[in-house]
Amino acid sequence: MLFCFTLLIGFVSFVLVGKSTNAPKLWQLVVFDVGQGLSVLVQRGTKAILYDTGAAYDSGFNMVEAVVLPYLQFAGIQQLDKVIISHSDNDHAGGLAVLQKSIMIKELIYNSDADNESNTCLQGQSFDWQGLTFEMLWPEQQVSEENDDSCVILIKDEKHKVLLTGDISKVIEGKLIQQYPALQADVLVVPHHGSKTSSSNAFIEQVQADIAVVSLWVFKSMAYACG
Repeated sequence: MLFCFTLLIGFVSFVLVGKSTNAPKLWQLVVFDVGQGLSVLVQRGTKAILYDTGAAYDSGFNMVEAVVLPYLQFAGIQQLDKVIISHSDNDHAGGLAVLQKSIMIKELIYNSDADNESNTCLQGQSFDWQGLTFEMLWPEQQVSEENDDSCVILIKDEKHKVLLTGDISKVIEGKLIQQYPALQADVLVVPHHGSKTSSSNAFIEQVQADIAVVSLWVFKSMAYACG
């Protein structure tokens, strides 16, 4: 296994080395520091997919303009191939309207009746992108927009796996490890910001992640590591 990561004020970035001959070998997972919320970018070169947007507030301040868009500009990303919204909570989806006005989005994946033009995230669906496979593990059906209906996605190439979990609880964790007994990941974005309602022992032991990222508050340190 070979990957490197940098932890900076603003975001934590993982550079993963794949084997694909159809796309640049390096791909990157960027977990933005959006405070108590979530926004994750999957990047290969100047192509990118965004999972969640972080929050927007009544004051007008929003994490898209404060954090996400500056990085996209820095990285030379002029459009997003897909935006995936895990569920409708403000800390995950609040910045979507601002994002839609600010950058071209080729496809929106969102289990929300409020956006009739979006495609759905449902168990059993998958798509290939830039040599990566995105496998949708949850929800089983589009019931509501609550935490336990979060869009859970396993991203993988020939060597690495990343698991994005939204705000699922221990109940859904149990269903996932029952339905996917071989479920493992190198990098886990921890369910529900590390809340006590999530991250059961059984789930952690099953996934066996080398790195767990909790999107909770401002990163105040800097680090660099390869393994």
